[in-house]
Order: sequence, then structure tokens, then C-alpha cells
Amino acid sequence: MLDKVLLGKKLRRLREISGTPREDLAEMLHIDLSTYGRYETGHNMPPTEHLRSLAEFHNVSVDSLLSPDPIVFTIHHANGTQVANGTNAKFVQHVVSEEFVREVFQRFDKHMEQQEAMNTRLVAMLDRMTSTGRKA
Repeated sequence: MLDKVLLGKKLRRLREISGTPREDLAEMLHIDLSTYGRYETGHNMPPTEHLRSLAEFHNVSVDSLLSPDPIVFTIHHANGTQVANGTNAKFVQHVVSEEFVREVFQRFDKHMEQQEAMNTRLVAMLDRMTSTGRKA
């Protein structure tokens, strides 16, 4: 038997992770905000077409929404770098805040800038060494 409350928790967490207001999802589904709210609280079961739309919107499968298992998803950095693959949404919900994720991305960007600067210095040093006839 399907656990409507668990489904509601998953829908709410996915909405929070995506930063999407409930109003936007209700509008997308062409339903009242209160109806969507009842999906998230587990009072109502969304019809199949709404489950499909919500799964597609959140880039997860309908099976993962209906399964008792936590949803597994991938976090992508804005520049296209895949940061975490197979992150457990239940783990993220309890351990990683949105602020923490932003900080991780900022640190990653800073690290990449430092790495690029180091690479530039190394290339310049190699160029100087080869132009003076020294071997690397």
C-alpha cells in the first residue's frame, strides 16, 4: 500500500530543494494551491497525470516518488560540473542546508581559480626554462 504521507514529504522536499514556490507547482498542474498543499501533507493522493508532471518537473521517476526508498538525485554546479552523484535526498534533508551547498560551490570555485593560476605559473616557468635552454 502506498504511503501518502511519505509521498507528500518527498514532494515537499523536492520542491524545497528546487526552490520552487507551491503556487508555481499548483499553477503548473492547473489546480488550487490548497489541493497541492494536500498532496504535500499526505491528505490527498495526486492523480497519475499530476505524478507524471511532478516527476518530470523534478527530474525524478514516478517510481522513485512512489517507492518507500529515499530519492536519489544528482547535484550539478552552475558551470556544468557534476558535484555529487547518487546523493541520498534523505541524507541531504537532514545534514546539508542550502547555505552549506552554496558555500561548497564557492569553495570549489575558489579552488578551481587557484588551480588555474598555478597551472598558468607552471606553464610560464616551463616556457622560460625551454627558452633559456634549460631542461625541465
